[in-house]
Amino acid sequence: MPPKADKLSQTIESLQLFVTRKAQEREDLADISRQLAQLNKTLSHKKLTLQIVSDKLQLAQAVFDLINNQRELKRFFQLKFDELPDIPEPNAPQESVSLKLRQNLNNATGLQQYVELSPHRKYLIGRSPKADIAINPQLYQGVSWQHAAVRSLVAAGKTQWHIDDCQSTNGTFVNGERVQDSQALSSGDVITLACPRAGINVAEFLFSIRVDNSDREENKEYWDIVDCDLLMVTVDSQQGLTPEVKEFIQKLDLTYISQLYLLVDTPDSKQEPEAAKIADTNLKTIDTWLKSLPKSKWEVVPLFLKPWYTEDLGEIDPRQQKKQERFAKILGNVVKRQPENILAKRITVKVVRAAEPIEPLLEEQQQELSEKLAQEQQELASLSQVNFKEVSKKAIAEATQNKDKFFKQIKLDIAQSKAALLDGYSKKSVVYQIQDFVDSLTPVIAKKNGQKIIRLNDDSSNSDDINTSLISFCTDSLEKWATEEWHKVSHVYCNGGLYGLLDRLEKKTKIIPQVLSESPFSTPNDINVQNNFLISFAGTNCETIHKQKSLGAYIMKQLRSQMMQIMMMLTLVLGFVGIKSSKSQMMQNLSGTFKQQPWLFGIFVCGIIFLLINSYNSENDLKLDEAEVKLKKDLSSYYQSFTKNLLDKVVQDITLNLELEDKQIADGLEIVSEAYSDRLVEIEKKQIQIQNNLDKYTAQQKSLITELSEFEKLKQM
Repeated sequence: MPPKADKLSQTIESLQLFVTRKAQEREDLADISRQLAQLNKTLSHKKLTLQIVSDKLQLAQAVFDLINNQRELKRFFQLKFDELPDIPEPNAPQESVSLKLRQNLNNATGLQQYVELSPHRKYLIGRSPKADIAINPQLYQGVSWQHAAVRSLVAAGKTQWHIDDCQSTNGTFVNGERVQDSQALSSGDVITLACPRAGINVAEFLFSIRVDNSDREENKEYWDIVDCDLLMVTVDSQQGLTPEVKEFIQKLDLTYISQLYLLVDTPDSKQEPEAAKIADTNLKTIDTWLKSLPKSKWEVVPLFLKPWYTEDLGEIDPRQQKKQERFAKILGNVVKRQPENILAKRITVKVVRAAEPIEPLLEEQQQELSEKLAQEQQELASLSQVNFKEVSKKAIAEATQNKDKFFKQIKLDIAQSKAALLDGYSKKSVVYQIQDFVDSLTPVIAKKNGQKIIRLNDDSSNSDDINTSLISFCTDSLEKWATEEWHKVSHVYCNGGLYGLLDRLEKKTKIIPQVLSESPFSTPNDINVQNNFLISFAGTNCETIHKQKSLGAYIMKQLRSQMMQIMMMLTLVLGFVGIKSSKSQMMQNLSGTFKQQPWLFGIFVCGIIFLLINSYNSENDLKLDEAEVKLKKDLSSYYQSFTKNLLDKVVQDITLNLELEDKQIADGLEIVSEAYSDRLVEIEKKQIQIQNNLDKYTAQQKSLITELSEFEKLKQM
């Protein structure tokens, strides 16, 4: 391996070893360790990343296939091809400015304070308790009450930090030089108070500025593409450089890239002479434009790519073949001139960026270590004040009891609601509404197969079959009731329904904060009773045959069966006219009277007919009413029974849903119980862990300080 790459590999291994030791204490360092390991692995493979892009994906793929077909070359490259990416909007780099107060101990330096500085305020340093950075006079000597101040100045759009000496008794020093009134600061400057050199009982500050380019994560697609050693932009010679390609080239980030190639797909001059002329013109234009760019490093390479995207790899014109051979030679020269050094350039940038977060993390860890242990001690003391085992057990028992009581009451409420729905004396009940619906039906007399039938008709419906209307009415009523009932179960019954119960259970079982990252109780499910209404229901008979006698037959039957009544009527009539006689004589007299006075006979016959017709019509109307009443009674009785049967199935679905909710809540309580049991075990372990941490704190602090000094040397690339 060449010296540059070899040195980089050794540096990566040293950094990786350092980070691996710390990754056991800080999980966020483990990712950096993995990054370094991956970078070292990439370096050891000695493969250069060759990225091909084009505004026409088929051109990029054609170049990929062309290189991939060169067996001697492809083993040196990791090939990628993509469409031309969008250019990300540049984000202003974010500066993180900090001031770290370090205490010099025997053979080490400890971190006492870590302050992130804001450019919008001034920071006073001194022994005053009201100072922004208060100095402990018992640890540090010679510090004035108001010793110095750190502030920022904005000039020409840039922020410059300064330190001012506030007329201190013993002076303020930057890198060993005394500050006269005010002095500009740079990242890495060491500030000491009351002494030009760092030492025991000397207040020493490290001023640091870290720049973070956050846009790399926000525009991952673009940065994945420009993260390469060789970049090849492929264009069509007939189009030249499109505005998108020009913008990409002009704004291209060259942080990682070592070699730049502009590949131009040219036509076969023999087969396409006119296209070849256009290609020559565009090639000159492209070359002129690239040379006009500041510090242009682009190499223009004409290529004949048509066989690779048309998959016609037959005989190629010798002149076009030379273009491909020249291209292969260019790549061959790259791999002959120690390609590891090209790879090392990109890997070096990545290593530096990967290692940037290590230093502030370690410094923060020093400051946070003692705070974390104090918080753990405080937490342990608060947990020890309560017997969480008994409290959690009692809370779970009460929650289970409340759950059981809730579901018992819910079932009673549903039973009462069901009874109210079937209460025939209530106008709101479905039984009453069915009866009312049937009563509103209109009887219609029609002829069917030569017979008169009485049929019930719903004037508000377009359907001829009254069963369709009644089934729809019943199912709609039950579906509406089931929906409203489940809404009451979820939100109303028993003080807020299921949602109210879950809220109360969650509050009651929340004995130890932060034991559960999310609620153990599932949100109540919606009920679906549609399956009960998707059945093809059988209807009932909604019509009846009306057998009606003819008027003549009725009159003859009445005359035969009611002669006595007719004779009595005649007697009354004759008595009215003053004739009294026996039955035979009455008939003779009547016959004589009718002969003498024929008009009287006419009146008599007409009266008899009139009375019989009236009787006929009354009897017929009565039979029609009786048939209608019986038909409606049978119909309402059928659909009331139908509704009761269907309601039982709906209630069964609601009950099954309630049992499911009951089980889910019981499972949630079981999760809570197990979580608390695990937490109690953790508390016992934590007591031991905290004590061990307290015993090891001093040793860890000294170790951190030593390793921080070691890191300062390792990060110098």
